Amino acid sequence: MKEFEFVIHGNEYKVKILSFVEGEPGQELGKVMVNGVEYDVAVKRPVAKTPEIKRVPVVHSVVEGGVLTSQEGASSLSHVKAPLPGVVVKLNCSVGDTVKMGQTLLILEAMKMQNEIQSPKDGKIKTINIKENQSVIEGEDLIVVE
Repeated sequence: MKEFEFVIHGNEYKVKILSFVEGEPGQELGKVMVNGVEYDVAVKRPVAKTPEIKRVPVVHSVVEGGVLTSQEGASSLSHVKAPLPGVVVKLNCSVGDTVKMGQTLLILEAMKMQNEIQSPKDGKIKTINIKENQSVIEGEDLIVVE
């Protein structure tokens, strides 16, 4: 995993973290190697782990009598949520704007990639809950389309 060099009271220690597993609540158990000797250790606070990315379900559209509507119904509100944590690089709409389904509403930069966040349906921008250069978390409500 990771290797560290520590100096404690003038003594040098080479520490290599070998593994961590969940132990009792609020504690993790680990194996470390210090100057070539393995030790079992208990860490009282959880070790930070890489966040798991979860995708927000896509709102599918259906054709009813030749009119394209969302499955939620044409008159319902659509909440555009952040599919993953990132930074809003650019807003392409304002409150009151009329938008088409698939139109890019904003650009979200996440993991050094720019993602176009698109309108799930035809409608009008009711609210914008974010601004440019703002950090957002996964699932955060960004824009409401009515």
